[in-house]
Amino acid sequence: MEALDSAVELTAVTKHYAHGVTALDNVTIGFGRGTFTAVMGPSGSGKSTLLQCAAGAGTIVGIAAGFALFIAVFVVSSTFAFAVAQRRREFALLRTVGATRRQVRRMVYGEAGFVAVVASALGASAGPSAAGPTLDWLAGLGMAPSWLVPSTQTWPVVTAFATGVVVALAGVAVAARRAGRVHPAEAMREAAI
Repeated sequence: MEALDSAVELTAVTKHYAHGVTALDNVTIGFGRGTFTAVMGPSGSGKSTLLQCAAGAGTIVGIAAGFALFIAVFVVSSTFAFAVAQRRREFALLRTVGATRRQVRRMVYGEAGFVAVVASALGASAGPSAAGPTLDWLAGLGMAPSWLVPSTQTWPVVTAFATGVVVALAGVAVAARRAGRVHPAEAMREAAI
């Protein structure tokens, strides 16, 4: 294997999955520039895992997931911070009639939880049917490998649903605390005209 002519090189790659399954064990291979390479073998021999490692799919997925999580928390927290600021007088009125800080916080968490469950359910149910056309589109643009296919397992849907709810509740934490800190006297302030 010539280092200068290789477009992609894998050196001593090992990949283990759950239940003690080893897909790749100390594999070293190079794919030359301008050449076609056939990766063949029986089912379960590690062909797909080899291609995923060569494409860096694990790294790309991790970076994309982290970025999506950051954006989701940021959007949720910004939205609820704005909503709490707009409803400050309402929270003050609730505090005036006897609502505790904890009750106001729980109300904001409850609203976020309800919206998160509904939105996550819609997203988790629409995701599997949108995954195929989206992957085809990305493959057509050269942004995803053509061999990548959507999963038919249920765990991605369950994980997406749970992640959506957890991210929403994490994003609303600061806004809920701010809502609970509203003083009852703020209900008496005159509205700006």
